[in-house]
Amino acid sequence: MKLHFVCEPLPPDPKWAWSPRSYFRGTDESAVRTAECAAALGHEVTVVYDGEDDVVNGVSWRHRRPENELREAHDVTNIYVNHHPSCSLVSSEATNVFWSNLYGERFDPQGRHAHYDRIILISEYQRSMFASPRADGTYGPKIQVVGLGTDVERYASSPGSGKAPIACFTSSPDRGLKFLREMWPRVKAATGYDLVSPAESGRTFTETEMAELYRSSKFWLHPGLGIELFCLAGLKAQVAGCIPVVVPHMALGETIHGGVRTTLARFESDLIEAIRHPPGAPPVPADGWPTWEGQTRKFLEAVKVFG
Repeated sequence: MKLHFVCEPLPPDPKWAWSPRSYFRGTDESAVRTAECAAALGHEVTVVYDGEDDVVNGVSWRHRRPENELREAHDVTNIYVNHHPSCSLVSSEATNVFWSNLYGERFDPQGRHAHYDRIILISEYQRSMFASPRADGTYGPKIQVVGLGTDVERYASSPGSGKAPIACFTSSPDRGLKFLREMWPRVKAATGYDLVSPAESGRTFTETEMAELYRSSKFWLHPGLGIELFCLAGLKAQVAGCIPVVVPHMALGETIHGGVRTTLARFESDLIEAIRHPPGAPPVPADGWPTWEGQTRKFLEAVKVFG
């Protein structure tokens, strides 16, 4: 099957730039890893984005040009990552899919969502915000949920590996970094633990450095501020054996297993108690941590092109 991903256009500011060889946001990572896994499963995959032409791990990456935005053929599936102008150019012959990680959008079945054959969202929380369930409590076959995956082997801690007295915060700073920094002198005095946030380093951590931080950190923190429709960072932290301490806002309640669930008012006291008397590592789900290959298979099944 021929899969044609069209990524959302990004602002011209260089800080947003990424490539299939170097990506940082969860949106970009999910596009790269899903495309690569689809190619490994035998599909012909092209991705249109704002970077340079390239071929990486079996995927053809093409710079955004008008002639690359749309593929019209009965054996092609066009997959639009979030809304952008080219979404109005959907093919009448191909299968058209809207893959969204947008917050605050509502289902418009007679308008901008009418021409999609499938809509793929990344969490049940997002779906509940996107559309109202039907009378039978379901959303119908058009609106599907497929969560994100991760490279489990990259992040998993080795058996018996030790953890340092570190709590890490690896989300965007607007998700609660200021809140944590304000309380940290008291947490440090009570526990001796350090707070580590890559966002404060003045540079971008590599995936190797991020994996090492997760594997060495005892706790992973998220005060539940900002918008989280999945939280890929939280999944990686759990795979690495970090104990989550979170306010389970938005989709954090779905993505985070075990650990400590608290409130903003009790965050500091519950964190200090957890450090003094640590709960166990997050339990591995019955079917294992979601991998990119496994989630890609589910994604392709949802758009009816796998197999």
